[in-house]
Amino acid sequence: MRKRLIGALSGILASVILAVSGFLFIESHHQRSKAYECLREIASLRLGTATFSDAQQLARRYGGQPWSGTARQPECSVQDCNLRFVFENTMLNHLQK
Repeated sequence: MRKRLIGALSGILASVILAVSGFLFIESHHQRSKAYECLREIASLRLGTATFSDAQQLARRYGGQPWSGTARQPECSVQDCNLRFVFENTMLNHLQK
């Protein structure tokens, strides 16, 4: 009876570990793919022909935010716009701590 209980608990624990590991792998792969896709799209923009609208579409698609470092409040206009894109693997980052 006790051996069966230990066996069942071991099986449940192994299943939980496998499920969590699978979820973390899928999530990290998704973030990596999303970052590479964003980089490909940024690289495909042509200097002198890409428009402010193109940049805004990229920002919407990949969560880009206006950015100015720490010097001033971030603003974005047709004349001056810096965008920051952040891709974090927060779940795996928390596991490292």
